[in-house]
Amino acid sequence: EQQSVFSRADVLSTLVDMPEPGSDGPVVLPAASLEALTDEFLASHRVVWLRATSGRRDRLARKDGSTITTRDTREPEYSTAEMLAVQARALRNYEAGIAAGAGTVPPDVVAGTLARFPDLAGEQRQLVASFCTSGDRAQSAIGRPGTGKTYAMRAAVAAWEAAGYRVLGAAVKAEAARHLGDECSIPAEPLAWYLNRLDDPARSPLDGRTVLLVDEASTVGDRDLGALLS
Repeated sequence: EQQSVFSRADVLSTLVDMPEPGSDGPVVLPAASLEALTDEFLASHRVVWLRATSGRRDRLARKDGSTITTRDTREPEYSTAEMLAVQARALRNYEAGIAAGAGTVPPDVVAGTLARFPDLAGEQRQLVASFCTSGDRAQSAIGRPGTGKTYAMRAAVAAWEAAGYRVLGAAVKAEAARHLGDECSIPAEPLAWYLNRLDDPARSPLDGRTVLLVDEASTVGDRDLGALLS
């Protein structure tokens, strides 16, 4: 339901862990029956076989630290038709938001803000300028741990606020959201808090003058990312 990519082993282990209908205990079936159910599901119209695989499951790690390769060819991987539709909608919404004039800050305000952060490295300054002037509704940055992403976002927050935007923070984990809020001096909540309010205009915390910073965004599941982009 949640994984974008899975293997036959994932389906089998999920079946093993499923509760017996009407009971709190697990499903108890012979191994051959579980394998038959797995293969029936993988052959159904709900599942899409991915011809290009990630290779993540081609090597198995043993408890003693040694590894073995599963076989000469790549382990088959799958997705579901529903998940691919979720991803397609997310991509369409992302593309529709490129250069849409969202969250833009006048260049002189960006320059003035960056002047107040003289210790920012050139790469950090480029990141702030890009985020504040691209106009993209959704944008992302990749940074290794310790490269000063959060400190750079302090400058971006200052620029957005100087231009009259309200900046909020979010992360999948509550502790990460709290840390982001403390470091950038902005209100921050777990991402689920926002997602539970987006469908109700009267309760939604987001509007056209709000910028939402999502920390550790690569950990956001495709369903939640799709809802956020919508």
